[in-house]
Amino acid sequence: MIRTLITSICLLILCGCTDRLDMREPEIAPAIQILTSRLWVETEESTGSDGTPVAIWRVWSFDDTGNGFHAVTTRNADNDPVEQERTPFQWAFTNQSHAVFSINGEAFAHMRYWLIESLTETGLSVRTAMTDPVINPGTDQTPHHFMAVNK
Repeated sequence: MIRTLITSICLLILCGCTDRLDMREPEIAPAIQILTSRLWVETEESTGSDGTPVAIWRVWSFDDTGNGFHAVTTRNADNDPVEQERTPFQWAFTNQSHAVFSINGEAFAHMRYWLIESLTETGLSVRTAMTDPVINPGTDQTPHHFMAVNK
């Protein structure tokens, strides 16, 4: 009887444990909502081959299933958008702090890990790295600042 009771308690404890990286956990649900309900845009000004100014928009989209895409769009002097490439990816949080997520895909090897510094409804600030900056604090990191755009 006692053995059955102990076994039942152990099973209840083990079954009650959940994966802390589940994106649907209540404590990270607001962050997931903000991250996945917007497009995140980083802009850069450049000069085209003909010497005219060109705006480059790097757009990131994340969904709540762990998928997303990255698109690069340029705008010429006439403000005509031209999407140059669109690359799908998968993403997931890497640790229990939910402060870092990784993006899978060879195209993103140089910025595979994103350490979230700030996430609001209007902006996202991260530091990207080739290795997880929480596990490897000395790794080189590059700051990025994105503005939110409604999907």
